[in-house]
Formats: sequence, C-alpha cells, structure tokens
Amino acid sequence: MDRLLARLERRFGGLAIPNLPAVVVGGMLLTYILSTLRPELLAYIFFDWRAIRAGQVWRLFSYVFVPTSFGMWFIFALMFEWWLLSTLNNLWGAFRFNLFLFSGMAFLSIASIVTGQPATNFWLLESFLFAFATLFPNEQIRLYFLIPVPMKVVGFLGLGLAIYQCIRGDWGDRAMVLAGIVNYLVFFAAHWVSFFRGRSRMATQSMRRESMRAEADKVRPSGMGSRTCAICGSSETDGADIRVCACEKCAPRRTLCLEHARNH
Repeated sequence: MDRLLARLERRFGGLAIPNLPAVVVGGMLLTYILSTLRPELLAYIFFDWRAIRAGQVWRLFSYVFVPTSFGMWFIFALMFEWWLLSTLNNLWGAFRFNLFLFSGMAFLSIASIVTGQPATNFWLLESFLFAFATLFPNEQIRLYFLIPVPMKVVGFLGLGLAIYQCIRGDWGDRAMVLAGIVNYLVFFAAHWVSFFRGRSRMATQSMRRESMRAEADKVRPSGMGSRTCAICGSSETDGADIRVCACEKCAPRRTLCLEHARNH
C-alpha cells in the first residue's frame, strides 16, 4: 500500500489541498456559529441523496463540517479534532491526508445512497481516530484534564462503540459504521497483516528457544541444578565453562570444565 501511495503522490501530489485540517476545523467552527444563530440551518448540511438530486449539491461536502459536539464541550471537541487531524497531516503529508479524507467521504456517500439514511461526519472522523490510535498507541490524552488515557484505549472504546452500533442500530447505522471501518482498513490492513505475522514469528522463535533449552537440559546430571565437571566438581553456577565430552575416555559422555575437556 505504501508503494502504491508513493506512486500516486509522485503523479498527483500537486493536486492535494494544503492545510486541509484547518479547512475542516474552520468549517466546523463556522457551522457551529451559524447553527447557533439559525438552528434550522443544521438540517441543510447533512448528506442526503434525495436533497442532492433535488439541487442541494453543497450537501456532497458540507456534512464534513458538522460539529462533533455542541454546548460547553464544543471548544474542547474542536481542539481535539484539530490536534488529531493536524498531527496526521504533518505525519502523512497533504496528499495522503487528502486521500484518506476523500476516500472516507466516498464510502460514507455510497453507504448513504444505498440505505437512504442521511450521513454526518461521525464515522469519517472515527476512521481518523482509529488511524491515530494505530500510529500513536501510547500517546496520552487527559480525560476531563485529569486522567491520562492512552490513545490505544480510546481506539478500543471507538471499536466498542462501532460494535454496539452494529448490534443495536438499523441497517443504515451499520452501513455508516462499515464505511468508516472500511476506509481505515484500506490504509491499515497491510499494517495489521505485518503485525500479526511478526507476532506469529516471535511465538515460533520462542517455542524453538524453549525446545533448545529442553534439549540442553537433558545432558545435566539427574538431580543437579546445573552441569558440573566430573573431574574437579566445578559447576555452571560457579561460573565454570562446562562442556559435554564424548571421547573414548568419557564414553558415552561426561560433562567437564573447559580446562579438563582440553586436557584429560
């Protein structure tokens, strides 16, 4: 996936919109102010395919600017979204950030068209949250400014919400959840495949090391905690370098310290 994105960026990188996080967050702020003055305006910015076909084409993009919170928590939600989106934009660069955003919009639009359910930006932003939690799992936020919470925990909470929504919601809700998750997986499926392959490889290597230790333990004298020299009695617990000798004198085999293994 990374190589494909690199090729696409070389060819189409010049088309990326710079500072897109500022556009999104600024649009949320403007929408909040306008909806505070005229609450009925909020109903005109959701993605609604029937309304779009009737001529309200701005809905193709305006739903991205729906505020994620209202009331006293709005400013804190806006600060969180700015931190989240700007960090990913700085890490990925403008082109990949643009691609992630617009592909998420495309998936949500398709889900809304198929199910007929109006769409907001909630699961689009959740896909950004999943991306951030994957890339910065140990980065912490302070819940209520007091309790430090790692982003991987926040990501799992988002996943739990997705599962709950799929269980309790209707097919329209499930389609929106699926759109956000599919957008995330398009960019991060290869990451998780590599991650689980690495874990499997580590488990295999650990089993192999345990098997080698078990084989080595077989040469230890019964009842002893470590190998000892059959001539001088020095042991591995004392720091002696103990070897297994199977020459004619030691047949079938004896454990000897390095000095007596060389001269006996």
